[in-house]
Amino acid sequence: MKVFLAEISNERGQYECLISERFTNGLMSFAYRKHGIDGWETVWNKLMNIYLAGLPSQNEKIQSETLPQIESHLTTYADLKEVEVKEKIFDINILPRVIIDSGAFTAFTTGKVIDPKDYLEWSLSFKKRWQHKMASLEFMNLDVIGDPEGSEKNLIFLESNGLKVIPVITYGSSKEYINRYIQKYDRLAFGGLVGFPKSKSRPWLDFCFSQVMNHYKKTGNLCRIHLLGQTSWWALERYPCYSSDSSSWVSCLRFGQGSTAGIKQIPRYKESDGAMAATIHTLRAEIRKFKKMQDDATKLWEKRGIIFED
Repeated sequence: MKVFLAEISNERGQYECLISERFTNGLMSFAYRKHGIDGWETVWNKLMNIYLAGLPSQNEKIQSETLPQIESHLTTYADLKEVEVKEKIFDINILPRVIIDSGAFTAFTTGKVIDPKDYLEWSLSFKKRWQHKMASLEFMNLDVIGDPEGSEKNLIFLESNGLKVIPVITYGSSKEYINRYIQKYDRLAFGGLVGFPKSKSRPWLDFCFSQVMNHYKKTGNLCRIHLLGQTSWWALERYPCYSSDSSSWVSCLRFGQGSTAGIKQIPRYKESDGAMAATIHTLRAEIRKFKKMQDDATKLWEKRGIIFED
């Protein structure tokens, strides 16, 4: 069952398309197409979604003043304390886009073991509790870093038990492996690039997207790619990815840099009310910066003829 919202002309015969971008099902009258189409394009022609990952602070005031400003969140099963914090945000009816990362990279770097059965049970429970409050909810596959066969085994297990996940293709995967997944899935993630210099990540992403675009030219189907941990502008303008994520919006607090908000040095928020206000102001500026990046990328790829319809 889908409910479509429609607008009608007002008493003066004027038409305004006021459907929110958060409500993606709409009915538009052909009779008012000239008035309504501009508003609808912002809903239909969405390309880039930047998901912000991580928490700005353990301070509840900072969390409450910044997290609700974020439209798209990425959070990880490897840090359930972070998930618990964000659940409070999900509960205020802001209809966010959410991706749950399996925590495979964290497991790889820390030696932590994530049981596929535990991830499955938790994810299905989370989906049941929260999906109705979200604009979209997706889960990443429980990848096994450096082991494509192990990753595929987890993928099959999760899918066969009712959890649709985004397959993750990591750095170094073969052409045959990439093409097999491009042909089978309309949503994929390219990962394993965190910490890599541009000189190393760009050639591999060039290779991956050459396969994506070859498939697109042959079939007319453009795979919706997510770039894990990558929001550099050079990548967003080079590759027609559907989404990406980054935790760099909170790095300003780690290094005390407030240039995005016009502040030379951010004072420690515990020092004074003014310092707290400066911290919140800076984080909100970071959120606006990433929203502008996603909007600029969307417009750029639209001009190039690449449009994803939600």
